[in-house]
Amino acid sequence: MKRPVVLGCCLWITGYVLAMYIELPWLSLTASVVLLGLAAALLMFRLPARQPLCMLLLVGAALGFYHWYDQRNVSALLRLEPKQELLDGSEVTLLGRIGSPVTVDGDRASFTVEADAIRFQSGDAFPLGGESVQVSLRLMQQAEQDVAARWRRGDAATLAGTLRSPSPARNFGGFDYRRYLRFHRIHWLLTAKGADQARVEPATPKRFGIVTLLRWNDELRDSLSRRADAIFPPKQAGFMKSMLIGMKDDLDPDRFQQFSELGLTHILAISGLHVAVFLGVCIWLMKKLRLTKETYLLVCIALLPMYILLTGASPSVTRAGLMSMIVLYAIRRGVIKDALHIAAISAWVMLVVNPYYLLDVSFQLSFLVTVGLIVGVQRVSELCQEWIRSAAIRNMLSITLVSQLISFPVSIYYFNQFSLLSWAANACLVPIISMVIFPLGMTALVVGLVSIPVGHCVGWLLSWLNECLFWVTDHLQMLREFKTIWPSPSMIWIAAYYGLLVLIYCALHAHRLLELTKSPLQILVNQQANRRRHLLFLGMISLSVMFLFLLYMGYSLNASLEADWCNFWM
Repeated sequence: MKRPVVLGCCLWITGYVLAMYIELPWLSLTASVVLLGLAAALLMFRLPARQPLCMLLLVGAALGFYHWYDQRNVSALLRLEPKQELLDGSEVTLLGRIGSPVTVDGDRASFTVEADAIRFQSGDAFPLGGESVQVSLRLMQQAEQDVAARWRRGDAATLAGTLRSPSPARNFGGFDYRRYLRFHRIHWLLTAKGADQARVEPATPKRFGIVTLLRWNDELRDSLSRRADAIFPPKQAGFMKSMLIGMKDDLDPDRFQQFSELGLTHILAISGLHVAVFLGVCIWLMKKLRLTKETYLLVCIALLPMYILLTGASPSVTRAGLMSMIVLYAIRRGVIKDALHIAAISAWVMLVVNPYYLLDVSFQLSFLVTVGLIVGVQRVSELCQEWIRSAAIRNMLSITLVSQLISFPVSIYYFNQFSLLSWAANACLVPIISMVIFPLGMTALVVGLVSIPVGHCVGWLLSWLNECLFWVTDHLQMLREFKTIWPSPSMIWIAAYYGLLVLIYCALHAHRLLELTKSPLQILVNQQANRRRHLLFLGMISLSVMFLFLLYMGYSLNASLEADWCNFWM
């Protein structure tokens, strides 16, 4: 087996997907451990038919693990089943500690509370065991904004308010807020009016722990945010903070919508590009300090978890950070480095820690595009070698083509729109942003930590580039005729899309191999090869027509007609 880790990760994901549609009561964590033990025994004793049996056992283990994880994601208040209907809308008091950064937006303060107990108006109290509750506090006065802004993660909090159950999706296919919160292990909302409904006491940690570390991280992020506000122009500070430290609270919603329509939102998400620049700067500095290769690789591995935390620990930056740590460790040990294996290990670790990552659009896009670039860029570049001689242009176009083709189904599934200018916008703007704007912004922020005036000068220079960037995106957005609206496709449509994409590539690759091996003598003598060449050409035309027809069906038909079409052919 050439890539067992990649296959194992795919089987584990298959088990998770099956678990979302199949419920078997006997599957649990114990059953998963037993199935993994059986798979290990089959491999150890080299029994016959061990490979297919191990594959089935691994899928079963993943299915059981997901069920066990999902079944534990319930509210502690579920034990009050006779009173469930009375809980929604009841006045309660929560006792616990603040479990997230406090976001103050106008007259609203939002945060989560890790509730130790809940007290009802009747005087009855019920333990919650640290269950997370989403709090929305309406601030009645200007002074209350300053009070709420001083609250920090880990502070002891007692809040009085109205307990509510999150609302499900009101329209078919609409955003399901209840489902979204459940995947973040939140089952209840608490709404209150006035900061006087919250008694918050600053935390006094007696020893170092996770809460203390996260609290320090929040304070550092807030400090960097304030420094970015001092360095960059007000209209650009939110954009730069989103790109540099992953803080999207101050990002202009219209600007985000503009980048979303043009398929450029990946620029605003901390991912592999940011990790690569961070590592490049660190390695460059340590080389200047004449540190040995083993030392600076070890230091970079130690710094990466801190960078992941500092930039918000989103699935995309976690993926990039984990992959980078594995690569650096492999380089230090001098072992074989396979990019697909590294991506599979990273995905497997993240999915074991949190199976709900599989349903996160950031996780899906990050890994799909990463795997697509690993597998496809070199191959597509080879296909274009005959028409494009410049290696730099060929690689840039290959990266754009592969990333757009791979991300297209997921993008229209979640965002229901696609701009035909997205290809050109990514090909032209992403290199400028990644090679000029982002490094210059990082330089301005780092220099600004030492001297705000100097950092402000760099930020002023960068502001001209940002204005040029925004001018281009503003004019591209005005070309409404290139914006297309898509219904969310079915899983069958997505599977057919990727299947046809693979078949088209295989046909193009086979045709290219025949073209490279042919000679004048072969053309005259080997009629069989000529027939094969003609069949491949007809196959490519047929697959291309099928692919275009699939796109037409996905764009033009509504969900019911698409389902009828699929049922007809199945």
